[in-house]
Amino acid sequence: MARTADAERPKSSAKIYWVRCRSYQEMAEQYNVLYLHESERGEPLFWGRAIPALLAGAKREINGVYYHPHIGSVAQSFVEECMRFDQSVYAGKILERSEDVSPLNVLHQLIYDHQTRHQSRKRKPRPIDIEHVGTPPVCIRIQQGQEAAHGGQRQGV
Repeated sequence: MARTADAERPKSSAKIYWVRCRSYQEMAEQYNVLYLHESERGEPLFWGRAIPALLAGAKREINGVYYHPHIGSVAQSFVEECMRFDQSVYAGKILERSEDVSPLNVLHQLIYDHQTRHQSRKRKPRPIDIEHVGTPPVCIRIQQGQEAAHGGQRQGV
């Protein structure tokens, strides 16, 4: 029996460490990350990437590299107001990934698996086995069966 090209190719994978940012200042500590703005009901609102960039704050040097903010200080009041209404921003650092997987491939997989009102992927991306560690967004925990959907309300996250 002939083997297919997919059977010969090792499975693509990635590992993401998630942090729930509880303030704009905490967002400013994150760099080279994927991120999700999530509603108070645990619904994904917007997926993005700050690679290579700081997630928020002001331009600064880290380990000899200058990073510019993806979400500048002019958006600070907007972000803080969203958080005041129990919306969340999660930052995900890609700790490991297969050689054939780029951060953009991971982002496309996340958008495909957890579509938002304004972001969707009509074409299925090449599957990536993503391991989520740390504090993943609610939508990922629900998908993995780590958390039940409680009438759409966030439960002690």
